[in-house]
Amino acid sequence: MAIEKTPVEAVRELAVELDLPDLAETTQTEIEQNVARAAMEGFAYDDLRLLHDRRYRDEREVRLFGKRYFRDGIVAPAMRQAAIENGSRRSNIYFLQDSAAWALARTFESGLNQPPRRPITILPGSLEVEDGDQMPLSRATTSVLAIGACMEDWSITADQAAFIDEGHEPFRFTPLTPSHFMNMMLDIAYWNAVSRQARTLPTMDLRQYFGRETGIDAPTAEMAANPTRDNTFDVVLAISNRHVNPVDLEKAISRSYQLLRPAGALVIRDVVSPSRHETGIAVRKQWAVNAGFNEHFSKTIRGGIGLALNSRGKIHTTKFETVVFTKA
Repeated sequence: MAIEKTPVEAVRELAVELDLPDLAETTQTEIEQNVARAAMEGFAYDDLRLLHDRRYRDEREVRLFGKRYFRDGIVAPAMRQAAIENGSRRSNIYFLQDSAAWALARTFESGLNQPPRRPITILPGSLEVEDGDQMPLSRATTSVLAIGACMEDWSITADQAAFIDEGHEPFRFTPLTPSHFMNMMLDIAYWNAVSRQARTLPTMDLRQYFGRETGIDAPTAEMAANPTRDNTFDVVLAISNRHVNPVDLEKAISRSYQLLRPAGALVIRDVVSPSRHETGIAVRKQWAVNAGFNEHFSKTIRGGIGLALNSRGKIHTTKFETVVFTKA
């Protein structure tokens, strides 16, 4: 049940809860221009970077929303931490995540069920890497796990729908999601893929959420603690998880070896030249090798899409490598 408050009332209450007194007198205009976008960036972790409409702001605005990126202010990280601590409890921060997800979905409305670039496409008997090269699989795909699933996993819901279009049973999709916001984004993407093509699909029961939303402390905790899931997945994706703690991510990649069926595929994607805050593809590849995987296929995309957007929707690009490993 939604909280029946105006956005201004909800944000002013959050200002008290999050110890952000500068937001106590916020206005509807400021919420629309700054608070909402700062919340989006906070909830999306490092998968989205929003630039300001204008570079120069007064001291209060810079402190709250950063001089250039919202992540540089105090509002975005406060929203992120509050979302993590809140989990699935119905509260102001929970429903603000709902609003932020729908607002961001409208921003990407024209391509929500197919992101600007699809790092991986799940096909009944193969994987299509970076919109082109196909890698055959040893068996039909029935179960897919996404480590730290985020916005780049939107396309997987469309892949489920495509299975039915082609007369196949849709695969089970298990995204390890870090927040309610990410759950909402995946839900919106799913319904977008369904409703646009007037389908009634039974795939809601084929998707499970684990992570902050269900009270798990880290996106890898559920699969690390549940040995009954060994040898149950055909594909494990680690393609959009820059927000995952590197220690957790290394454990997840290592754990994937047990989770995959024999000859199953692990797909890793990351930036080629990481910043000082990122692990980069070379480190992730080494983690996979250390876990026992064999590198099967690699493709580097120059100018691959990174979700770095300004308020006008301009996309900044960087260079990514996608690598497919197989389990011996």
